[in-house]
Amino acid sequence: MNGEYTWILVLFEAWILAYIFAKILRINERLENIEIGPVYLMLKSRRINDLFVDFVKRHRKKLTLFYNIGVLSGIILLVSAEVLLIQNLLVYFIQRPGGGPPAQLLIPGVTVTGATLLKMIPGLILVFLPHELSHKITLHLTNIDVKSVGFLVLFAIPGAFVEPDEEKFRNSDPRLRMKVLAAGSYVNILIALLFMGPVLNPLLYNAMISPLYGPPSGVIITDILPGSALANQSSISEGDVLLKLNGIPIKNIQDVRQIPLSPGDIVLVTYLDLDDGAVYTVNITVGEDPDSPGRGILGYIPANYYPPKIEGLPLYLPSVLYEVLFWIFFLSLNIGIINMLPIYLLDGYGFMDSLLEYFGVVKSKRKVIMLTLTAISLTLLILNLSAHILLRLIT
Repeated sequence: MNGEYTWILVLFEAWILAYIFAKILRINERLENIEIGPVYLMLKSRRINDLFVDFVKRHRKKLTLFYNIGVLSGIILLVSAEVLLIQNLLVYFIQRPGGGPPAQLLIPGVTVTGATLLKMIPGLILVFLPHELSHKITLHLTNIDVKSVGFLVLFAIPGAFVEPDEEKFRNSDPRLRMKVLAAGSYVNILIALLFMGPVLNPLLYNAMISPLYGPPSGVIITDILPGSALANQSSISEGDVLLKLNGIPIKNIQDVRQIPLSPGDIVLVTYLDLDDGAVYTVNITVGEDPDSPGRGILGYIPANYYPPKIEGLPLYLPSVLYEVLFWIFFLSLNIGIINMLPIYLLDGYGFMDSLLEYFGVVKSKRKVIMLTLTAISLTLLILNLSAHILLRLIT
């Protein structure tokens, strides 16, 4: 097994053992505030619940205004989610056939490597914690009882949970339900907007790290693929910095991507060896990407090189920090939008049903409408996830 996935297997085995011991010792029965499952741990707390009650009492007017705006955002997000799925399919099949897949499931150990998953964890925390706690606050604002609240760990991801009085929630005014259901995605989108600047604007990110690092001045090699052109034809190693390709200066990853490479091309590579501070030049014959025939690659994993202003600072810290910020932005934005799809178990389903009820649609008609919307949304979502397979079948 690949070494980077070993920790996932070890953690999974640890969860199973913890679950078995919890069953043997009957922890879930003896301790009402703790629940241990196969891959999760839940900690319930009355104290946390009391703190939120006090918080809502002190700031009721401001919170009411804040989450009232969330209802409007819920309508916008619900429509945006459907439009986004349709637009992705149009771009993939018509405008840029065969481009990047419009959507992909993030599955640890399959589509997400162990190292990437670690960088995603802050983003997952900032998705689930504010999401659930926003539901909690709006439940108190709408005077709907909360049975329990607390924190959980799902596999390796910390989060929170809120358990409302379901019967009282279902029988409440639809406007109140809409406020509660929209709150989670609303806060997710606000968090995405907060991190959007440094993620999408390189100048803002450079300014953010400028006290410690200079602007990008090359591409540092974080990994070399075994058997690749770079591995077989040069002494270039991890940690070296690419400065030029065929005499063209390279300041960042985008510069590299703009230089076309074809299998068999001979490329003049100029690089900086950070160990001795010397600049070297070597000719390398471009190899072929095994996953994309006809595409030339040198065979390395790049990251922008930000020269440290203080001796001893980690060279990879700026690129790692950027990836962490990217995942916070990406996960908050996409989960905030997708969660508002009118699909059963997602907040968008209850929100749409409550919206229809608010406009006077009777229960029998709402069921038909919701079934239709769920079928359409699920179809669009499945088409997005399987678009690359469908394109191969029809071409």
